[in-house]
Amino acid sequence: MTKPFQKSPSSLEKLHIGFSDIAPLKKEIRLAEKEERETFTYKGEFVLVAYARYLVQYLEGLAKEYQ
Repeated sequence: MTKPFQKSPSSLEKLHIGFSDIAPLKKEIRLAEKEERETFTYKGEFVLVAYARYLVQYLEGLAKEYQ
């Protein structure tokens, strides 16, 4: 028996993401939205557009705190 969502896109749990990833993630999000895709590949991992949007928002909030 297979597990549900076994082959679903990753949640970036295997990636190391930092402030320098904000701009590249935004670019990938825009491209995926333009092409009406729900996922994109970033650093070799499938990423949900919705999760990437959340991550960018979170990182931008953190960046403001460190300015």
